[in-house]
Amino acid sequence: MGYVNSVIGVGRGLRSGRLLVCSVGDCGIDRRVFLGLSGSVGGGLLCGGVGPVFGKGRLKGGSWEGIDFPSDAEIADVSTVSERAFFAVSKNGELLESVDGGSRWTRRTYFERPLKNIQFKGVEGWIVAKNGYLFYSDNAGRTWSPVSGPPRMVGVIFLATPVGRASVELVTSTGEVFKSVNGGTTWTQKVQPAPSILDGEFIGHLKSIRRDASGNYVALSSLGGNLFTLGNGANGWQSTSLPSVRNPMSVGFSSSSGGMVWLSDKTGDLYLANSSQLNSGLSFGMVRTLETNGYPVVDVAAMGESSTLIAVAGSGALYTSRDSGSTWTQDHKLNLSGGEVRRIRYPFAMGSHGILLRYRV
Repeated sequence: MGYVNSVIGVGRGLRSGRLLVCSVGDCGIDRRVFLGLSGSVGGGLLCGGVGPVFGKGRLKGGSWEGIDFPSDAEIADVSTVSERAFFAVSKNGELLESVDGGSRWTRRTYFERPLKNIQFKGVEGWIVAKNGYLFYSDNAGRTWSPVSGPPRMVGVIFLATPVGRASVELVTSTGEVFKSVNGGTTWTQKVQPAPSILDGEFIGHLKSIRRDASGNYVALSSLGGNLFTLGNGANGWQSTSLPSVRNPMSVGFSSSSGGMVWLSDKTGDLYLANSSQLNSGLSFGMVRTLETNGYPVVDVAAMGESSTLIAVAGSGALYTSRDSGSTWTQDHKLNLSGGEVRRIRYPFAMGSHGILLRYRV
């Protein structure tokens, strides 16, 4: 048991202004127990009400394996600090760390609000919490300090991306982009909000906002199904109607370097475009070889910077394409009771009820 000097949150065991950090057993919280790994591809089940057991599915050159994660909360995001060091954030406010490549995880800090995403660049990390609360660490996650967002911002902070020493770029739910080069002390606005009315129709705020390492953004409007893109250095967002896409649901980049732009709809269809077309106009093609039985695709990611893509559908199934999305095969179906995978941060796939999978080469 130990104490960490911190200025965040109010967690269990707070004494004299210091945040108590303890093991799961010390805090009186039952540790999530995985009873084992099934030998069959679809062999997940719930045993004894203790926790889901993951089937272990063999892929070419690797496998997904279930990780014993010390939380039953939904895992919102995972970020890499170094080759073997990772941080994860959960939607009940937990910050967890692994220093052995992701095999074992330890609670480090508890925040008083749900956490949405975390990103590191070197030793500097940024966390975005619910309602746009922002936290910053300049010492590889040992301590975190709250940071005030831009004073004249209209929207709520959606994503914070470290871009250099004490430098971060923010994007808000209205599409505003701000940058700070002094750890959030002062902010400069780079981009104005995206339009909320197109052709006389209210299209709401932005959702599913994603950024690649070059500073390009893609997003969807919350109403009307419009795609928005913002190229690095552009003065404003460009909107594109998607008449052939039924009920657009999510959009993103397949890798940090851009790669493919993927777009999913609520009927289970997936569309892909080359990200190099972002400034001239994305041309999406429907993937006709991905069969999800009508379940929507919730995330797509590349295995590092390779041409191999992984997709996860709402059915709890993982799919792999080894030819940049031309053909797909179902690799591994998770038969989980009351839980599902919702995001891929290669080499991890994560979701509700503390579900964490790792791809092992």
